Amino acid sequence: MNSRFANFSQHALAPAIVALCSWLAVIATMDPGGTYPWLFEGPGITIDESFNVQQGILLVEIVRNYGPLLIDPAIHRELFGPESEIPYLPDHPPLGRFLLGIGHHAWLAMFTPTGVTSVDVTAAARFGSATMFGFTVFIVGFFAGKWFGKIAGYGAAISCVLMPRMFA
Repeated sequence: MNSRFANFSQHALAPAIVALCSWLAVIATMDPGGTYPWLFEGPGITIDESFNVQQGILLVEIVRNYGPLLIDPAIHRELFGPESEIPYLPDHPPLGRFLLGIGHHAWLAMFTPTGVTSVDVTAAARFGSATMFGFTVFIVGFFAGKWFGKIAGYGAAISCVLMPRMFA
């Protein structure tokens, strides 16, 4: 057991540090509109971001209210509509939206926004995206380090962070 943990920590430390730093950097710049004045200004809202945030909040509320009852076809039809009509949430798998909703609820539980009159706060939902980005950086670095050595893992994690992207 100790050798497994030692083997894990040997490959996990550098990617974990890079992932934590990237996670904090994204969190520090995730506010697009001044909802959290103590954060740095982040990238603007994408064309479908507010829609996905709203759907994510809805999915979290559905799971909180119905839980395991979601497997009941009658409740499923009541929430998402009958199969004969246009399906609810037809364009994306719900997991990404669900993570946005979880991030939204978690961030709002920790920090109250200023001047918000809406139920959904895009900056709060970006916490879920930031967390998944940090997790992705860690996974890339960890497995690259495990398969190709520590330096490769460290380089892969840093490369994942420094890769050019359109949005932070």
